[in-house]
Amino acid sequence: MPSSTFFRLPQEKRERLLCAATEEFARTTFAEASINRIVQGAHIPRGSFYQYFEGKEDLFFFLLESMKESYIQTLERALIEVNGDIFEMPLRMFDLLITADGEPVPELAPCVKILKLNQSMDVHGMLEGNAELVLPQLFEKLDRSTLCRQDEDFITNVFHLLIFALVCSMLETLWDKNKYAHQRSILTERIEIIRNGSGNTGGKKQ
Repeated sequence: MPSSTFFRLPQEKRERLLCAATEEFARTTFAEASINRIVQGAHIPRGSFYQYFEGKEDLFFFLLESMKESYIQTLERALIEVNGDIFEMPLRMFDLLITADGEPVPELAPCVKILKLNQSMDVHGMLEGNAELVLPQLFEKLDRSTLCRQDEDFITNVFHLLIFALVCSMLETLWDKNKYAHQRSILTERIEIIRNGSGNTGGKKQ
């Protein structure tokens, strides 16, 4: 995590440093990324950098954490826009993050580049972490009347299934934009399976 000195910086200076870091990590792999290029882009002395971060890895994961916060905010926005309907939320999220030509929206593009450049690192696991801290703020916006049960465990499981379906379709589309229409259709079908179930309610066949 950044030092307290970083958080005391003027907002413009913090944003300039993070912007320079985003450009560098979206340009090349983590291993090849250069602190020198980052500080030059941010117009700060190299010595100042180590007053803010322990090193390149500290900055890299703080940047991803910031991107995750932006993703969560978009998730909350999607839930509000569909009036709290948890089953409508994934498709709305898909449309908010991916354009009709299969490209990521501008605010998501750097994150996609970073993920593609660093597939050997556990950045996906990091981005998925702390879900238990995120869910309560999202559940406040949820219309529970759309669900057959209202207990927290059930809602959490439904939420995770829907997010998993969303992420799968998003990743397939972002890796190959020609799959946009197909993946959006698949996401729609998977949402309906989760909404309606897939079991034979009439009992097992003999």
